[in-house]
Amino acid sequence: MGANMLIHTRCGGVMEPPDEQGNIKCAKCGKVISRRISRK
Repeated sequence: MGANMLIHTRCGGVMEPPDEQGNIKCAKCGKVISRRISRK
């Protein structure tokens, strides 16, 4: 299991990698979550 693998808390599915806009999609339920990855 990779370090950058995100789990959708609602359905327990694995989230897909974010696109250019930073939107991630759940491969299981298909829900798209908009998020920004901030690094300090």
